[in-house]
Amino acid sequence: MTTVTVWDGSTDTDWHTAANWSNGVPTTSLIASIPSAPSNQPTMSSDGTAHALQLDSGATLTGGSNITLYITGESAGETDAPPDGFAVNLDGAISGELSLNITTPAGTYVDLIPSSGNVHNLTINHSSADIEVAAGTGVTTTIAGDLTITTGKLSMDDRDENLTVTGDVLISDGGTLGFSSSAETGAFSFGSLKIESGGTYNATSGVTEITNVINATDYAFQNSTTGTFAHNGGTFTFSASKYKNLDTGGDPFNDLISTGTNEFRNQRGLTVEGDFTISSAGSGYFRPNGNAFTVDGDVAINSGGEIRCTDEADTFGSLTIADGGTYNATSGTTTITGPDSTGSYLIEVAAADGIIHNKGKFLINADNTSTKYIKSNYWYDIE
Repeated sequence: MTTVTVWDGSTDTDWHTAANWSNGVPTTSLIASIPSAPSNQPTMSSDGTAHALQLDSGATLTGGSNITLYITGESAGETDAPPDGFAVNLDGAISGELSLNITTPAGTYVDLIPSSGNVHNLTINHSSADIEVAAGTGVTTTIAGDLTITTGKLSMDDRDENLTVTGDVLISDGGTLGFSSSAETGAFSFGSLKIESGGTYNATSGVTEITNVINATDYAFQNSTTGTFAHNGGTFTFSASKYKNLDTGGDPFNDLISTGTNEFRNQRGLTVEGDFTISSAGSGYFRPNGNAFTVDGDVAINSGGEIRCTDEADTFGSLTIADGGTYNATSGTTTITGPDSTGSYLIEVAAADGIIHNKGKFLINADNTSTKYIKSNYWYDIE
């Protein structure tokens, strides 16, 4: 059992004042317990360390700008501590920018949903860490800053819990986010996602939304060729309304949706094993950028959306272009393997200007076991 040091605030609000705690300032061998009763609630003006953290309902922990609390262990069910097997239990309020860096070298749980406020940055940093976020069915855990998995694993306890990271998600060598199967079904939302060499994102079979970009590189999603991205049958949605780059490292998407404005530029050959949908309330377009672009399922270009090609090889199951959508075709070959999910159309274009052929070829390579339809009358070369 680990000794618990309980906050009493008998001197002031300074976390680092020993007299404010029943057994001194928390350390790697002391569990920090903060009850609601003391009128002086703790404030951290510099980084601190605790074996585990219990923040009671009605209590408040305040962090200054970019303050980090390092958590090195977990509770074994001690009195006034987090529940047995928890490293962090936030029932009270978080004020200011308090970040957590968890180095617990074991499988453990964390409850990161305070009564108000949010954890700012979250870092997982031990090769033996196997951290499960315990929030509850359909509940969202929010990280107000960045999530960094330097090494170790982070996943959700209930398979349909949701995770929102307002800032950047970085998965480094030896780091894993998500389960190793499609068991995770919740909705994930990240500002951006970067998977470095040796890192792994086992995606939810629900929806992963990318809402922004990494400021230094303009990448919304960047995967090393030796990183691992497993889509698990889920959907990726890119909604950032700014210029953004994409590089999956050669790993495929299942379903891919682009809704943001401005240019969405692909930096490597891209395969979508399901459907690709693009739409925009403004001038949003996807640029394969000369890299092979393959969609096994349906390609749907809705009003305001555009696929703007150069000379790459494009292969689609089918192509549907709504009024106001545009396929600015490759000057190479667009191959249609069809038909669409209704089983009828290989190509369906609502308006005469829906396809700009750019002197490229359309190759219809669908099987001929049933009747297929093409609804368009503006081609350069079709075979």
